[in-house]
Amino acid sequence: MVCKKNIISNLIEEKNKLSVIIAGNPDSKHDSISPHYGNRRVIYGEVGKLIKDCEFIITKGSTAISFAVLFSRPIIFYTTSEYQNTNFTKKAILAYSHCFNKTPINIDKDYIHMDFDQELLVDDKLYSLYEENYIKTKKSINQNSWEIFINELKQI
Repeated sequence: MVCKKNIISNLIEEKNKLSVIIAGNPDSKHDSISPHYGNRRVIYGEVGKLIKDCEFIITKGSTAISFAVLFSRPIIFYTTSEYQNTNFTKKAILAYSHCFNKTPINIDKDYIHMDFDQELLVDDKLYSLYEENYIKTKKSINQNSWEIFINELKQI
């Protein structure tokens, strides 16, 4: 079965002259060049690096959003007609996209009219708010969590 994400990936590659690379979900088992994703590269375990080096991300919602915020990368949210009929998934996609004042693009019908220039805008205030609410507070120290954990253990 071919993935519906190929529809929007094809459009992005055509309109923006970019190559779409799939940050593979660790639970999936696709080849590194996958027919499922239109013979695009699939890379596992490197989502942070991929987002750091990308132009923008396309997601329905995942931890990739945090990397996009930290690296100030534009986010395009997508949905499908099937997701819109699934209450939990629909609410999750809307919750993520709402944080950035965006409307998910339904790749079953709306993608042709997508305004890439508008979708690729980064609202620094909303990104900062997301970072503070979901990633780290302004008062937190700038250390990796494992360093904080080790320092706390040393004090015991």
